[in-house]
Amino acid sequence: EASQQHRQALSKLRDAADSFEAGARAFKDKRFEEAATHFEAADSAVPSEKSLRLAIRARTEANQGARAASLAALALALYPNDDETSKLAKDTIAKFGPKLEEVKVSCVSPCILAAASHTVHGEASTRWTIYVEPGLVAIDASFFGDMSAPEQTIVATAGASTSIRFEPPKT
Repeated sequence: EASQQHRQALSKLRDAADSFEAGARAFKDKRFEEAATHFEAADSAVPSEKSLRLAIRARTEANQGARAASLAALALALYPNDDETSKLAKDTIAKFGPKLEEVKVSCVSPCILAAASHTVHGEASTRWTIYVEPGLVAIDASFFGDMSAPEQTIVATAGASTSIRFEPPKT
């Protein structure tokens, strides 16, 4: 049992390192969207401030403001006491926030979100802050046990803020 857990941990570390290296190569080659995907994968395998910061920078360079700001909000929630992460996150939200709508999402139990057809990066949680581009935006929540809440659609406005709540369907 312990050796199985040890192998799984090593596998996650290897996956994180491989993704991180691929992200660094893509970033260096100015393939920013690809770099962001790799840094997010590294952060999913083994969460770290550095992977998340690099994902924010890559999304910013790819001009994906909503995704960069959403990652920044996640970084502030996870690492409020890390000065470098906090500064980057606040600067990113200051840069993109006025052009986006802030959506505060609560889920009755831990959920994973998708907004505008992209899965929102992060572990399942009961509270999310995401940013979306102005216009009609569909937001979905999935819960453990393959349950999904009914999709909610908002008409996002630059500089606005809204709150929505998801509950798993009654069985």
